Amino acid sequence: MFLLTLSLSAIIDFLVAGQEMTFNEYGIVRAFAEAAVFAGAIIVAGGRMAALPLSRALADFLAIIFLFRLLTLDLVALYLLPINGFGQLDYYRYAAWTPLNYLLMAWLYFAMWRAGRQLWNGQLRLAGLRFAAAGILPLLLVPFQPIVLGYNSNWQRLDAWHLGRSALLALQRDTGAQETSYRDPPPQYDIEAALYRQPKLIDEALAGLRPSPKNQPQIYFVGMAASDAQDVFRREVISAQDIMDERFGTSGRSVLLINSYDTIARTALASRTNLEMILEGIGKAMDRRKDVLVLFITSHGSKGLLSVTAPGFSLNQITPDWLAQALKKSAIKHKVLILSACHAGSFIPALSDADTLILTAAHADRTSFGCSNERDWTYFGDALFNNAFKNTRSFPDAFAEAKKLIEKWEGEQGLTPSDPQIFAGSAITEMLKAFPFPSTKSTPDVARPPIAAQIADDDFRRGR
Repeated sequence: MFLLTLSLSAIIDFLVAGQEMTFNEYGIVRAFAEAAVFAGAIIVAGGRMAALPLSRALADFLAIIFLFRLLTLDLVALYLLPINGFGQLDYYRYAAWTPLNYLLMAWLYFAMWRAGRQLWNGQLRLAGLRFAAAGILPLLLVPFQPIVLGYNSNWQRLDAWHLGRSALLALQRDTGAQETSYRDPPPQYDIEAALYRQPKLIDEALAGLRPSPKNQPQIYFVGMAASDAQDVFRREVISAQDIMDERFGTSGRSVLLINSYDTIARTALASRTNLEMILEGIGKAMDRRKDVLVLFITSHGSKGLLSVTAPGFSLNQITPDWLAQALKKSAIKHKVLILSACHAGSFIPALSDADTLILTAAHADRTSFGCSNERDWTYFGDALFNNAFKNTRSFPDAFAEAKKLIEKWEGEQGLTPSDPQIFAGSAITEMLKAFPFPSTKSTPDVARPPIAAQIADDDFRRGR
């Protein structure tokens, strides 16, 4: 029975995994841990009932679990096949299926309570409740791990420890600060056409770059809104480009990558491949001896990862090692990296060198705030671009001012400090001190709509 339930778990994990499936050995460990914790819990719950047939209780439990997993498998299969087939269990379908899962869990608990009453009726009044609790505890106490991992594996939503931590963090942050919402693309959204349009959009973006004058150092700006989960990332990166063009003279030398179906017709996706191509193109357009790249990435994040999501696409996530290799491949020497995401400080060790300045929205072990559809900026983007950069062109000074402002906002709302981090390489620090920033906004080669018009047009198209 145990092997059958283990097999059913693997099959369910396989069905919901989707793309990029990998075997997860911790899933096997989890299954055996559940069995071990259950056996111990039954012994504790039995107490004075040691003389009763424990094997009967274990057999009943395994039979119940087997039926539960079998019924679950049937529901998953029936639910997925009429829609998009296996491997397509996205958030909305998962959310719709979750109430059924809760009903099954309630049925499981009730069935185990009845089994306990039948086994030990008369020996202990609360035998049924204790037996049911002993059977449910393993599902809660053992951290959940699927046997098969994949792109669609939302396994963290099933882990009581993760859910408890998320609930605790939710009490410490503003509403929707880091809640990821997954959206289906609209019916008119042509994913295939969008995919094949990417090379053309990249070529157009690179072709529009102005060359670097021989005797005048320049700033080149790349803004990347890597997550489509909230509109704030799109708004923030467009606004940041506008401020960089005005304050740092990047007009005609700035490129945006955005994951949003509102901008996909005119702006390339914020994917790893597109970012790598843009970096290589800018590396060829700029004078690597004197020019500086400012790379701004805004998204959700976790330790060692920046989230990359786009409607209808399965995209690879950004890791510190990958970003370090992409920058190395571009041969761009002087860099300012601005990472606005939770746990962004975890990227510093892999990216730090003498020619790199790194500004992150949070410490490696902390979350950042302000990720919601209602906002125009995240806390970090607002403090740095929308406030500090309007007062100074010094990146270290702007960071110091932004950090104080963020600490003030977080303190007023009783939030756990995000603790923004900075790494200042010695060579880039000296170079930026003497950098001849322009005194006025330069004129771009190709006119683009004002920032307010772009955002208003995007929101209008979405029916806001």
